[in-house]
Amino acid sequence: MAPVSFSPPRIVTARLTLSACLGLLALGLQAQPAYSPTGTTSPFFEPGYPFAQSKVEITPGDPSKGGNLVIRGILLPLADGVTVSFDQELLRVAGVWVTPPGQPMVTLRTMAQISYAVNSRKADHRQPQPAAPAVFATAVAPGITADPSQVGIDPRPAAVAGDLGRGPLPRNLARFDGLELTDSAAVLRYRAGATAVREWHAGGVAADGTIELRRHLEVAPSEKPVVFVLANGAWKLDGTTAAHLAATDGGKPQHLAVNSGALTFSQSGSSLIATLAPSRETRRFTIALSVGTPVAPSALAATPAPPAASSAQRWPGTAITSTKLGVVNQNGLAIDRLELPEPNSWNRRVRIADIAFLTPDRAMAVSYDGDVWQVDGVGSEALDKLTWKRYASGLHEPLAIVVADGQIQVGTKNGLVRLHDRDGNGEADWYENFNDEWLQSQSTRSFILDMALAPDGSTFITQGAIVTGGTGTAHSGGFIRVARDGSSASYYAGGAREPFVAIHPVTGQITGTDQQGNFIPSTPSYLVRPGDNFGFNQDNPVNLAKPLVWVPHDQNISASSEFWFYGAGLGAWNNRRIQLSYGNGRMLLIDDDLSAPTPQGSVIPLGLELDLPLLHGRMHPDGKSAFLAGFKIWGTRTAAVSTIARLRPSDAPMRTATGARSGTEGVLLRFDAPLDPASVTPDKVGARLWNYKRSKDYGSGRYRIDGEPGTKRWPVSQVVLAPDRRSVFVHLPEWPAVQQAEIQHDFLDLNGNPVQGKVFLTVHQHQPLKLAAAGFKDVDLSLRRDLGIPEVEEPLPSVKLGETVANTVGCVACHSIDGTTEGKVGTSWKGLARSMRTFIDGSQLPADKDYLYGKIMNPQSNRIKAGELEMPSYQGVLSDSQVQSLILYIESLR
Repeated sequence: MAPVSFSPPRIVTARLTLSACLGLLALGLQAQPAYSPTGTTSPFFEPGYPFAQSKVEITPGDPSKGGNLVIRGILLPLADGVTVSFDQELLRVAGVWVTPPGQPMVTLRTMAQISYAVNSRKADHRQPQPAAPAVFATAVAPGITADPSQVGIDPRPAAVAGDLGRGPLPRNLARFDGLELTDSAAVLRYRAGATAVREWHAGGVAADGTIELRRHLEVAPSEKPVVFVLANGAWKLDGTTAAHLAATDGGKPQHLAVNSGALTFSQSGSSLIATLAPSRETRRFTIALSVGTPVAPSALAATPAPPAASSAQRWPGTAITSTKLGVVNQNGLAIDRLELPEPNSWNRRVRIADIAFLTPDRAMAVSYDGDVWQVDGVGSEALDKLTWKRYASGLHEPLAIVVADGQIQVGTKNGLVRLHDRDGNGEADWYENFNDEWLQSQSTRSFILDMALAPDGSTFITQGAIVTGGTGTAHSGGFIRVARDGSSASYYAGGAREPFVAIHPVTGQITGTDQQGNFIPSTPSYLVRPGDNFGFNQDNPVNLAKPLVWVPHDQNISASSEFWFYGAGLGAWNNRRIQLSYGNGRMLLIDDDLSAPTPQGSVIPLGLELDLPLLHGRMHPDGKSAFLAGFKIWGTRTAAVSTIARLRPSDAPMRTATGARSGTEGVLLRFDAPLDPASVTPDKVGARLWNYKRSKDYGSGRYRIDGEPGTKRWPVSQVVLAPDRRSVFVHLPEWPAVQQAEIQHDFLDLNGNPVQGKVFLTVHQHQPLKLAAAGFKDVDLSLRRDLGIPEVEEPLPSVKLGETVANTVGCVACHSIDGTTEGKVGTSWKGLARSMRTFIDGSQLPADKDYLYGKIMNPQSNRIKAGELEMPSYQGVLSDSQVQSLILYIESLR
């Protein structure tokens, strides 16, 4: 065989056989479109970088029938395009292929991959596949064991039907410890039982087309044999240190050889294995795989020492940005928007998902594309010189980052990764697998959405349950608790759809948000307790947990995280919980009533229209501000693609309530500033009640107390201002417990500034308000009259009103008006009116007024595509005039 040069990874120059080229055509593989902020190519997988975490479907299908899906994979690019997929869960070389020049290592199918070049592009059910047909692959079974009798046996619990996510091997049998980053290679570290193993690779393509991979291994002293499962199939042994597999279907023969007699080949069932006898010494050896011409064991050189880390920086240089102060300043809060380093000299996208703080002046920001950025200067009041530096890369669709016990910890699909800079050069070189002991679904969604630290140091993560390309696992939609030392992970609560988690830094109270969907009538804020079940996709859920409060869909069309605005420098905002809206770009104040028989609460929209895609909020260590982060892909009506913003108190007048309690007699509202007594009158308050219906349909309309569609206006008998002028009692005689109560107020403060807004409450069970203790004495509760805000006469339907409704209730987040579909989950409204619609059963109808009215009121009718994500019903949400106006607006776009 012609010699192969085992050089460090570089831009691929692979030689492809005719069969490989035909395989590429079959895959429909195309060059990756470029993200070009500076006019130069910027592929998702960074050229020259030694690894990337990604799932990959090496062979489609069920594993029992030859399917080979790696859910937690590590892609290792070698010389000449030789690419290795290492299975982090089963510790096996799952597949080898040759990536063609200029192509990504796998077809770009996951959400981060497919949206990198075109931000609004979304993933479907298809899995990433090798850039070319695999020339070598192994079965879905453990690749290493300390018990020879267990070869070929997968000890993990059976997967949920329809999803192959089974998690890592039991810790006592084997474990992936992490990945060391060096100049020339990524060194994998794992263990079989108690025996530590280091593995690194080299590869290349010879002049005669032979593809070769060398697995270099270093094995620590071991009291038991260590068995490596090398391959599967009818391999023929060529002595104890070599074997071959004859060519089939026009392919090339495969050969395996090892450079050490201490490692002996044998056949175990359908597996070719290599056994290393116990030893008190550390040993190194090389296993050579060649596809084409064989390599003799005697021709193999001695195994080199593991590559050493270098103090040289992989990404030298920094980027400097500034901040726009006070882009929003109202309702006692100000927003400062930090500029992002885009474009940058590394030509990387900067789609920031979350931010954490190492020190008051140094933050770590994680991007959805797998990068971690160090940001210095965040402790400055002016934020006028932010210094950005790349710290890590290659992570699997990360959405959350925290600093735990002083360590940078990132939530990825491959697990919780802790990043360490061991050589002190300002870049991570040890990617520690802190914990991956939960089930990761094969779905192209199922992200680790959020992560929060409890006062005892444990970590809580949440995993999404919206699935494409799978059915989800037993942990989908779950709240998972990881021990402080990473030694275990346990299921804490679940049954959510797309949960986010928040934990009070002192009390440890755990809350969560979710997003409206099937059996989730509207956005909730949950109190999360052990064993709670939130009922997503369950007809008859066991132990269904009631939310603290429902949030109307028009107020938060897509919830993301909550965070505690907690710090001595926050004044009246201290110890408040803020809910973020990804879909609306809003912030809402959540006020819990944990003293109620069933915990309940209220939600107060803060009136800040930020136009930013908000995912996470994190307190700054100085206790004076919080930082918000997020980026845009899914359904949101916000304009910004990515953002980091600072939230801080300001001297702008407060315009909303800051708290609310419900009780048998009515509602208590609390305000930060004293109110003008003359403005606090019953005609300035209105009350409206409604319920939701929990069903398999997407979301819910609004229903009156009698079950009919719509809302019920409730009489306001009296409105009383407390002596402190900061509390208001709204008397609602004989009002019932209700899933949603809306209290509208329109007062003035002592300076004549309007104090107006809405408060939404969920009332599971009434209890007395204790009015006297709250400062309300001698209130006559016998009054029965309706002095509240009268009903407003509905305006006549119009195109203009329809456009306003579309923007107000969030239609524009899902439906475009210009014919575009990327980034939208709904049909474009341009050209929709009067077009013919074809349904699942093959029938057709024109999109006339009756059709449009029916789809708005009952979106589950006349389904266009099986499995299509439908919108919630607007039954009882919109008035007839508003619905007719929407139809007129859609018709105007014909």
